[in-house]
Amino acid sequence: MAKSANTMRGHAARVLDHQTAKAAAGPTAPRVVEPAAGPTGRRLAGNLGPGTLYPGVGKLVQRTGQPHRCGTMTGYAFGYTEHPNTKDIKRLSTRFAGQFLLVDRQGTVLQGVECYLPSTLERGIKAALRLRGEGGEPVPFAVELWCEPDAEGRPPSPLGYSYVTYDRAPQGASNPLMALAYEAGIFERPAAALPAPAEADSGEVDPETGEPVAASQAAA
Repeated sequence: MAKSANTMRGHAARVLDHQTAKAAAGPTAPRVVEPAAGPTGRRLAGNLGPGTLYPGVGKLVQRTGQPHRCGTMTGYAFGYTEHPNTKDIKRLSTRFAGQFLLVDRQGTVLQGVECYLPSTLERGIKAALRLRGEGGEPVPFAVELWCEPDAEGRPPSPLGYSYVTYDRAPQGASNPLMALAYEAGIFERPAAALPAPAEADSGEVDPETGEPVAASQAAA
C-alpha cells in the first residue's frame, strides 16, 4: 500500500511539473511552413505613377503628335505626403499611401502601397481625404490614362503634352453623383425590368404541399 501511494504521488508530481512547464512556456507557437525556393506572393513595386505605365511616351507624343494609351490605375487612397519635386525644388510632389493596382501598356500588373497620381485625380482625392478627416473611409478610384498632345486653341503646356484621365468607376444608379443627377431630372432613369407574368392556376391543389398547381404542370 505504501509503495502504491508513493507511485501515485510520484505520478501526480510529474503531471504537475508538466502542467507548470507548459503554462510557463505560454501558448503553443504555430508551426512555420517551409519556405518555397523562390519568393511567394505578388511583388510590391516602388515609385508607382503615371510614368511607370509607359516609359518614354511623352517624347513619343512630342515626335508623332498622336495620343497614346498608357494603361489603367485602380486603388484606394488612405492618405498622402508632400515633398519637394526631384526636378524642380520650387514645386511640391504628392505621394499617396494606400492600395494601388496598375496595369501598364503591355498588360503587366503592378501592385504597391505608395503611388503618384495625375494632377487632375490628385487634386480631387486630396480634397476628399481632407473632407473625410482622420480615420475616414479611403477614397477609391479607377481610371484609364492617356498621354495626349496639347489641344488646339488651349494654352500650351511646358512639354507640349499632358496625361489625360478617363474615369472607369461604375456610373450606375448606386453612384452618388449619378443618383443626384437622376433625382434632379438631368438624366432619365433606366426603365425597371418588369416581373415575368404569373402562370395561370389549373384549379387543382398539390396534395402534399397544398399549393395551387400550374396549368402547364396539370397538363403534363
